[in-house]
Amino acid sequence: MPVDQELARTPPTTRALRTIKGARLELSRLYIQTKAGEVEPQIAGRLSHILSILIGSARDHEVEERLNAIEAQVAKIKSNGRSPEEARL
Repeated sequence: MPVDQELARTPPTTRALRTIKGARLELSRLYIQTKAGEVEPQIAGRLSHILSILIGSARDHEVEERLNAIEAQVAKIKSNGRSPEEARL
């Protein structure tokens, strides 16, 4: 079975949709299924919109986590090892 057909037949898990890679793979699967006539284009359009939102949300979450880590490091450097609350005094 060619790789694209195998991808189209592999059902996604809810956990897989929590990552950018998982949602991107599901988007690819949806495209393949639509091209093969297994999914109606109208439904595929709606689902791809939802997947795009999931990808954006996952990307935003990743950026937020990275920013929080950077801000924590900056606060620690500024406070010379003191807690951020002590440094503000």
